Amino acid sequence: MVSDSVWNGGNFLSKCMKGQLDYKIRGKPCKQWTIEELKKTLKRRGERVSGTKPELCQRLRESYKKPAPKQTKASVPKPVNKQEKVQVKKTVDVSDPMFRFYGSTYYQMPGSKMALEYLTKTHGLTKENLNKHKTFSNLVKYFT
Repeated sequence: MVSDSVWNGGNFLSKCMKGQLDYKIRGKPCKQWTIEELKKTLKRRGERVSGTKPELCQRLRESYKKPAPKQTKASVPKPVNKQEKVQVKKTVDVSDPMFRFYGSTYYQMPGSKMALEYLTKTHGLTKENLNKHKTFSNLVKYFT
């Protein structure tokens, strides 16, 4: 049981945590980090995000002592240049029935996520590319 002198007007928690949050992480005192910021940074570094604030601070502090995790190729976006856009134009087969279905659906139902997803994944067309053409017929003419 905790004696009344330890509570000292509700300061029990601060006495227990005293010294645990007195250090800095990347120039910012641990006390000033929010739990949300700590978890976001830990997640980005590939660390566990569960625990109390002192545990999160300590984990992040230890994480910065290790080398930063390398990004995978999937997480690094590949730059798109003009030559690749020309290749996309050549790879679209306008006689493909799936292209015709999803292409016409995109223009008949503006904002169709299903059609946009298929056209982007299969043919590399973006919303910007598709919106340059007012109708499906104009899109077909562009690729022929």
